[in-house]
Amino acid sequence: MLILPNIPASEPIRVGERLTYRSSEPLPGLIDGEDYVVFAANVRSQTGDLLEQTVQVTRAKSIGLQPATETGLQHSLTRLGVLRFDSDDVSTAAGGEGQIQMTLPNGVTSLTYLGPDPGADDNLPPSINGLVQNQRYEAIQQGTIVKLRLPGQTDFASFTMPAGATAEHGFRFDEKVQAFDPAADVDASFNAITLPDGHGLQTGDFLLYATDSSNSSTREMFAFDGDGNELESLGNVTLPDAPIGGLDDHHGYYAVVDARYPNRLRLAGSLTDALASEIVDVTSRLNTEHSFTRNSSGGISVTASLTATNQAEAGVSLTQGEQPWSAVLGGVASGRLENIGSAGLGFFNSLRESIQGNGVSEAIEVTDVDSGSTMDDASTKQGGIDAAGSFVVSVFDHDVHAIIGATADLNSQTSLRVDADIVQQTRLGAIGESTRNALNEGTEEDEDGGDGREFAVSGGYGLFNNDARAIVEDSFVDGNGETQHARLDAAGHVAIDAEIVVPFLGATNDGVNAAVTIDQFGLLSFESLLDGTHGLAGLVNVYVRTLADGGDDSLSLALGLIITNATNHVVARIGEGAMVQTSDSFSASGQDVRVTALLDTFNVGAGQMSALNLSLPGFAEAINRGRKREGGSVQDFLKDIADPLGVSGKNAAGGTMLLTLGDHLTVAEIADSARVGGSSWGLGNTIDVSAVSDIYPALFTKSVSAC
Repeated sequence: MLILPNIPASEPIRVGERLTYRSSEPLPGLIDGEDYVVFAANVRSQTGDLLEQTVQVTRAKSIGLQPATETGLQHSLTRLGVLRFDSDDVSTAAGGEGQIQMTLPNGVTSLTYLGPDPGADDNLPPSINGLVQNQRYEAIQQGTIVKLRLPGQTDFASFTMPAGATAEHGFRFDEKVQAFDPAADVDASFNAITLPDGHGLQTGDFLLYATDSSNSSTREMFAFDGDGNELESLGNVTLPDAPIGGLDDHHGYYAVVDARYPNRLRLAGSLTDALASEIVDVTSRLNTEHSFTRNSSGGISVTASLTATNQAEAGVSLTQGEQPWSAVLGGVASGRLENIGSAGLGFFNSLRESIQGNGVSEAIEVTDVDSGSTMDDASTKQGGIDAAGSFVVSVFDHDVHAIIGATADLNSQTSLRVDADIVQQTRLGAIGESTRNALNEGTEEDEDGGDGREFAVSGGYGLFNNDARAIVEDSFVDGNGETQHARLDAAGHVAIDAEIVVPFLGATNDGVNAAVTIDQFGLLSFESLLDGTHGLAGLVNVYVRTLADGGDDSLSLALGLIITNATNHVVARIGEGAMVQTSDSFSASGQDVRVTALLDTFNVGAGQMSALNLSLPGFAEAINRGRKREGGSVQDFLKDIADPLGVSGKNAAGGTMLLTLGDHLTVAEIADSARVGGSSWGLGNTIDVSAVSDIYPALFTKSVSAC
């Protein structure tokens, strides 16, 4: 609980307001220069026109919630759990049905199979024969073993572990289901869901939100013309139960539970946000050594603000099928760029599975690749050269200026702020893959066919310019020979702030689309939801990946390069001759001046050059190649998917490079001959001029060649 004195009664601190904390010796739990969000605010006492308030703050906002209008419904939040078991625990009962040596948690009667754990080398072991990944089964405990059956069936499922397979496998289950009334139990003032005592949830728990499946409504749909005139009825449509404001049905969120309000559950879109949304545990009465500056407290505010997200991604993949040059070239000629590019996302090989799902690369479909041979109908030879490349360019130039002219005369009974803010999220990525080695290798019978060449090139260029300026202009002499000065006066603080923030991409309050993530991905992806690491690939601002594999006797080249050139200029300035807080019409008590320029950037880049990876898409590609090869052996299959760290083949070369260029300027200035502060100012008044640059680059590359 913080006690804040000298708050104007006309502008009390309110819930949701942002405060910036400043102190040379911060209190435990608080960080100098950090912004905090007011979670609770109350009036402690009042003397004249000034209040003393108690406030509680957090480092981030939880998701804003709005209650439903329809009463009597039942929504739910489900904490999910995982059960792991070893392959040795799977056996066959006397009746032929499968069984697993394990003990179910109390009350659990349903399990969903997640598949195997790929282990440290990401080599995915086979699933249990007879069990379907993501299928829900009824689970029956019989002594120390568990048997499974499909919902509604009476016969137990038959399943066996593949011979020689050793790995851990997993099930997910509903560990705890907490029901609530979406109208009566949702408190919009606290953005919280009221739960009963003993609910057992804690901060960081991953919860799956669901609406009332028994509730629906029927609405008639109509067609309208451009003028809004009704044309005809389109019939009735049945709508499912609507979620509460701020949430989406079958999306996952992270719990925020404060010890002071244990029954008020708040939600966040990521584990990081959940931890930051907890109330800061600090109790103190602020004095002159500690201050909170209000970022929105009425008064006069001159603000120029930009929040932008710029993404540019491109990918192309040539896989095991026939190279459709006619389709590719025809698509380019007709402007169908989707024929040669797919909006792929990529981090390292271990993340390809979680991004593209349990299937063959999406680029197979968007490039019109057929699952036949690479041989032309009129030829007896395999195609000799395969090449894949993609190049992406992103350019933006943002100028955000908040300017007070030299003839301005501004007075505020509370505060006066001049803000220029840019919050800029960026992503730049390129992928090039050429992995048709197995079909371009010559055979013993065809001596002329063994000269395949595989080339994969991906590249990109980003030119990013941001310019944020909060300026009080210089004085000047007008046509009458009079000097014009900008005049800014306020009873409280005058702040000239310029800021550029390039944050982590991270998760948002949209939560996790569990309908996709949980149902499509395996054991490790599911567990990443529970521990909060899901979506780390989303932190990457810049990525490049190349993948080429031309066979043992072929030439394989994989090259990747992305260049980012970023310019960030942040200027906060009180110009020459400007007059700030010089008027005697305001009491000096509580007056201050702040000039702040802040540059805060995170740039995370990932580059990789590789051969065929061991994720599920790569595994599926190897299987498809094996089906097309005559007389193929196990060694051929393993060779198709081997070496996830570099290009393969005796004549292999490659590399990736991430080059980041930067021109950054951060200036906070009170210019010559500017007058700041009144004649009656004393020790209780402050002038704070600060320029801060926090630049955090992190680049990761992985590039290995193998013979």
